[in-house]
Amino acid sequence: MPMIESDPTSRQVARSGGRHSSRAKRKELSMAGRTAKKSAKTQSAGVPKAVLEKQKKLIPIRLAQVRGERSQRSFARELGVFQQNVNRYESGTTPHADFLITLAVREGISLDWLLMGKGRAKG
Repeated sequence: MPMIESDPTSRQVARSGGRHSSRAKRKELSMAGRTAKKSAKTQSAGVPKAVLEKQKKLIPIRLAQVRGERSQRSFARELGVFQQNVNRYESGTTPHADFLITLAVREGISLDWLLMGKGRAKG
């Protein structure tokens, strides 16, 4: 009775009488290694991981610039969020999209500037 498998490696093993050829194994490992190296260097949409990390580290600085002289507590109240969230975001936790959109609308700032530092802060 034939094996029903969708995995190409399993089909190859079945055809070779249960033994996996060393050539196929080396090819499989080589392909896996290349994929791992690529994913370590890039994140989504081919953007280098170093660029993403750099921009993520700058978001808390830009948030503090938007807050200005206001306390975290009063700033949070104006935005309708908890002060702890403002503190976390200014400490490096990646902000949620809802927070970022609310901030952009209420403060009249550009999300391009807030996330990437591109353009002017206020539109």
